[in-house]
Amino acid sequence: LENFRIHRTGAGYGALEDLRMATENGLHLILFGGRAVRLREIVLDGVHIDWDIPMVGLKRLDARRMPLSVMPTWDRFAQIVHLSPHLRELTLDGCAPKFSLVDADLSILRLPIPSLRSLNLGGMSIPFLLRVAYLLETPNIIELVLRSYDVNIDWTPIFRMMTDNYRDLRILQLNATHVASNPQTTAVFTRFLVSVRQIELLRLID
Repeated sequence: LENFRIHRTGAGYGALEDLRMATENGLHLILFGGRAVRLREIVLDGVHIDWDIPMVGLKRLDARRMPLSVMPTWDRFAQIVHLSPHLRELTLDGCAPKFSLVDADLSILRLPIPSLRSLNLGGMSIPFLLRVAYLLETPNIIELVLRSYDVNIDWTPIFRMMTDNYRDLRILQLNATHVASNPQTTAVFTRFLVSVRQIELLRLID
């Protein structure tokens, strides 16, 4: 088996606690008994797993809708990435690995992923998302997807930080990633768009 995707439908975080209790408060799903070592694509949508199972040679890692308490530590996440030198797609939507929130610690935690081509981020607060985006060094991505689930959030800080970071970007998708309507913030967004001048496909949703 090389491709495994599992989606938990229904309510969001409110119903996840029941699943955590059912898995003995932290002993999460041991995917295939930890024996599916040929997995290359894993999509986990609202389903907790034991992150200590072998994960080697991944090409796609997609994690969505999970509370921080059930995500891997940053060290374990970094280990998975290092053991997956051909990782091409990464999605962190409504979840992220656990890392230090002390700004002074962030520079030593930065994680280069030179093989990554597609990055999908969203479902987090702006301060948290800024840290995640800073920690991931992804200089070679050609596809960037940013998702917001609250139209009242101002994404100006994200666009300011990402300006000039993705010169080779070809595909850009923005889901409800609004900026405040004033000259200062719209200028930030304009500079971001100017910096990704290789774009061939632009999707603007909501």
